[in-house]
Amino acid sequence: MFQTTSARPRRSIVLGFSVLCVLAAILVLPFTLRTEAVKKKDGKGLMNPGRGHEPALPNYDIRRDKKAFEKLAAFRSTLNRSASDVADQREELISAENALKAKIANVKI
Repeated sequence: MFQTTSARPRRSIVLGFSVLCVLAAILVLPFTLRTEAVKKKDGKGLMNPGRGHEPALPNYDIRRDKKAFEKLAAFRSTLNRSASDVADQREELISAENALKAKIANVKI
């Protein structure tokens, strides 16, 4: 009268369906969750470093301000570095850039 069904076919169907759902998610999610950097086609990137966010405020760089020497010295002293240490690091950076330019002629730094 009553037909007994085995649980094996049901389990295999549920397992197959879940594997199919996981594979579909792996294939579909990378295309739906793109970032703004991928969507831009103009090649300018997300931010333009030459301009500030507000036109009323000019772009300020503490490294180019000659009057901010004391502030920079205070920042260096909190890191226990002297001005000569920073100058040595800049010289090492410049020599590394020159070495890279010697190896790869069309590199942009």
